[in-house]
Amino acid sequence: MLSAAVDAYLARRRAAGFQLRDHEGMLRDFARFAAAKGDALVRARTVLEWVRARDGSALRRCVRLWTVVHWARFLQAEDARHEVPPPDAVGRPRPRRRPPFLFTPQEVNTLVRDTRVLGPEGSLPPLVYSTLFGLLAATGLRISEALNLRTEDVTPEGLVVRHTKFGKSRFLPLHDTTRAALAVYLRRRGQEAGTCAFVFPSRKGRKLHPTTVRHVFRRVVRSSGLAGPDDRLRPRLHDLRFYFANQVLINGPDDHHGISRHMVALTTYLGHRDVRNSYWYLKALDGNGLVVYQGSFSKIGVPGLRVGWLVAPPEAMGALTVAKEFVDLHTPALTQRLVAAFLGSPHLERHLSVLRAECRLRRDQLVASLRQHGPGLSFRIPSGGYYLWAQLPAPVTTVELLPEAGEQGVAIRPGPQFTPGGGGQDHIRLCFAALEPRLITEGIRRLGAALDAAGRRVDATSRRPAAAVSLV
Repeated sequence: MLSAAVDAYLARRRAAGFQLRDHEGMLRDFARFAAAKGDALVRARTVLEWVRARDGSALRRCVRLWTVVHWARFLQAEDARHEVPPPDAVGRPRPRRRPPFLFTPQEVNTLVRDTRVLGPEGSLPPLVYSTLFGLLAATGLRISEALNLRTEDVTPEGLVVRHTKFGKSRFLPLHDTTRAALAVYLRRRGQEAGTCAFVFPSRKGRKLHPTTVRHVFRRVVRSSGLAGPDDRLRPRLHDLRFYFANQVLINGPDDHHGISRHMVALTTYLGHRDVRNSYWYLKALDGNGLVVYQGSFSKIGVPGLRVGWLVAPPEAMGALTVAKEFVDLHTPALTQRLVAAFLGSPHLERHLSVLRAECRLRRDQLVASLRQHGPGLSFRIPSGGYYLWAQLPAPVTTVELLPEAGEQGVAIRPGPQFTPGGGGQDHIRLCFAALEPRLITEGIRRLGAALDAAGRRVDATSRRPAAAVSLV
């Protein structure tokens, strides 16, 4: 029974874009352990016995426990007989990110050059690995993304990276030098790799395994002198992704607006869901404690919840605390305690599940309404968040559209309010989270009428205002 419950849980989560490879192994291991004890339901006592019976660090034990806790909450929503063990039953060690090894361009060149001369002389594998390492450094691909590339994914314009983390796909333009090196490799590969469909084949003509790649990488790192046996910080394959990101940031604009645009572009290129996930690459360059992280709980709690979080060096935290006290003295302690309790409770996951489902419903309603009533508008369907950005058909801009929208009784946010340098005149932001589906349809119908009117340059004062519908 528990084995079938694991299958159902994994299928549901993977449909939402999660891969859960490590989680699958842990959940199936626990299901076998529980079945051996005769348990048909999740029992807290059995979970704790299983966690303590397995080897690993304190953090690994916590990961095992939290994995089963999330699964048990999922099951308990349909069958209250399942037990959810206490999430802190084996402690709460603080996970620490391992500092990256920051390659220099010279070290990357050494790595690629020394990989190219691996034996056997004249064989294909040295070229496979040297091209793979060079591509990782030049594009910031995840190793799984690079190994999953097929020959048809390499186009004259760049790489098509399919069904990656969170089920997303993306297109990566390539630098001319990268495109040229890849073309040389593919010609040689085509002569020797047989019918293998993958860009980087193994000796047996199959897809390379990540473990094999990491073994070769470590071997070249040692032989190249990039790290000694006693060095505490040794290069990892993932550090080539850091190298790409850090080179992009180092060689990017140095003004505030330019950095903001660059971070958004880097986030898209790396395949991150949120720009905040890219700040770790910026933090890796920070040797002086200048980078801070901040966010708000209002987007995952309720809009009026003015409580956020901040991660900063102690000296910066002290200065920011003093500055905050000059503004509002103190955030209510009761509110903070409520947020802390909520974040550590099973209610958070349930709340997020409801929130995601409702936002998805309203997003889909907005998309359907735009396709029916928004002729000429172009847009990308957002994978998360509360908003959709739409591009206006030329030559209409927000200057012409805003008064027409006001006459139709529909409120929109013009692009220049969110764009550095005053750009975005041909874009609008539409919020789908705050309205019922029927009002979304009505609002987009009125927006379509406003678009038509703006296109015909009809005088806005000649029409009668309608009752307001806000898409702000």
